[in-house]
This record gives sequence, structure tokens and C-alpha cells, in this order.
Amino acid sequence: MDDRKVLRSDLGAKDDRKEIAFLEEELIHLSVKSSIVDPSEKPTLICSVWKRKYYNPDSLRAQVRSIWKTKKKFEIMIAGQNLFKIIFEDEEDLEQIMNGRPWFFRKQLIIFDRLKKSVERNKIRLVSSPFWLKSYLDVQKPLRKEIFVSLNGQEKVWLPFKYGCLPTFCFGCGHMGHGIKDCLMLSEGDSGKAEDELPYSVALKAESSALGRKSLLLGSLQKKIIKQCYYIGEEVAGKVDDVLIDSVQ
Repeated sequence: MDDRKVLRSDLGAKDDRKEIAFLEEELIHLSVKSSIVDPSEKPTLICSVWKRKYYNPDSLRAQVRSIWKTKKKFEIMIAGQNLFKIIFEDEEDLEQIMNGRPWFFRKQLIIFDRLKKSVERNKIRLVSSPFWLKSYLDVQKPLRKEIFVSLNGQEKVWLPFKYGCLPTFCFGCGHMGHGIKDCLMLSEGDSGKAEDELPYSVALKAESSALGRKSLLLGSLQKKIIKQCYYIGEEVAGKVDDVLIDSVQ
């Protein structure tokens, strides 16, 4: 056999392999751009870490499983780069995790939201999280249930209050230091009303949970400067790295 024919044949095969590999990468890239994130039939959360540098998704999943003490098991699935679906067996477990916010991973905020319907990945908006704030109260005045605040000098919203370590207070007048049976400000008719008919309720008390005080902290940081995705709606901030995308499909 002519050596030159063998050489040309080998070169042709190599060129074909390169072309096929290129097409595969292109197809994978396009499938990620147009992919849909679907909820489960069970209670589902969608979450992302507000973090610029690369991290190992397996480390996040392992640490979450070690800290979250739920009644039943939950499953953590990778839904994209820096994006996870968390599927719970029990609705109360999901609510417990949501009430325990904020959660942190390597001192970076984890943002959660309910996933109730199918959504395109590039339209997912994960930008808000609750935080605890301390404020001074005049104990001589009734507890505030909410406050009217202005956002950017334009939009105005009501911000509800919840109180940690709240002592005895009156569901009728909202003052601390006595219960409704000892309230001197209510009439006999008001003091006999059901709890859900009174101006104040036990809903003002924040659940005391050790979950909310734990941070998801891992060991040493991986010094890989690969940008992550920020899920902010129509546009996704940060460059999506194709190698990472391929690894999570």
C-alpha cells in the first residue's frame, strides 16, 4: 500500500474528528442557552450563590446536607452554572429552610426562591434575600407591626416586622409587659374575642431557629478565577464558561 495514501487517509480522519467535536460543542452551547428549568411535583426551591469566583458544586451540596436538619430527605440537583434545584419531600422542611435565611456559603450569600413553574434559565431572577436588622424600641409604646418605606425615592411599600426573643405582650393593645387578660385598655367585649380577631397576633414573633444562625462555611478556597453567573432576569451578569456548562449537563 502506498504510504502517501495512508497518510492522506489519516489526515482526513483527523479533520473529520475535529469537525465533529466542534459541532458537538456548538450544539451543547446552544442547548444551554435555550434550556428550561422545570419544577418538581414536590416542593422545590431554586437557588444560586452570589459569588464571582468558581467553587465546587459538590462541596456546596455536601455542606448543605450536613447542616440542614430536615424531617425528611431532600435532593439537590444542578440546574445550570451556579444554579441548583432543591427538591423536598415535605413542605414544612422547605418552609423551615426559607425561614432560616439568610444562609451563607464561604461567607457568600445563597439566594433562594420557590420554583412553581417552568422558566427559561436566562430569565431566572434571584436578587433578593431577607436580613435581620436591629432597631431601638420605646417599650412604653405598642409594638410596630409594619413600617412604610420609600425605595429610591419613588416606589413606596409596607415592610412587615418580626421580633426575635419577644417577651410577653398583649394581643389587644400591643404593649409589652402584660397579656390580654390583664390589659386595662380593652373593653370586656374585646378581651373575649378570638385571637385572629385581635389587632396583634403571635405572628409578630420570629421563630427561634438555630438554622438561621449557621453559615455554610467550607475549608480552603479554590484559587480558580472563573466567573460565575448572577441570575438577575433577562440579562445574566458574568461570563458563562463553556467548560463548566458542559460539566453540569
